[in-house]
Amino acid sequence: MPKIKHETIPIRCVLADEKAGACTAVEHTTLPLCKFHIEDLERTIKRIREADHLRESLTEKGGEAFLFNRKSGTVYALNTTGTFIVKEILSGKNPISLIEDMHEAFLTDSRTEAVRDLFGFLREVQKTDLIASLGNYESK
Repeated sequence: MPKIKHETIPIRCVLADEKAGACTAVEHTTLPLCKFHIEDLERTIKRIREADHLRESLTEKGGEAFLFNRKSGTVYALNTTGTFIVKEILSGKNPISLIEDMHEAFLTDSRTEAVRDLFGFLREVQKTDLIASLGNYESK
């Protein structure tokens, strides 16, 4: 009888191409992020949570919200996903819970899609002057 070779294929970080060489193997079974990106995400969420001016400048209308930058006078409109992310961060959610909640709330096909949506949002926030130095989300 032929023997079946059983191999475990390591899960690759969905952001591996974002920072060449920075990713390690994924350790979390349901979250497709390496330790480097999880730690970076935790630091960023902490910065957003600690930015008191965001909490004060968030105005909701329906499922959308607006952020007002008092220094520049700029208003940023958030879609439903952006509103959800900001509210969850400000409420104290950790990155893993936030991604799980996004996956469930928006019925994404996978957690990978929720991760990409979250990092895409963070890239957009970084382009604004709302929060300085958000982490490693720069666009390619």
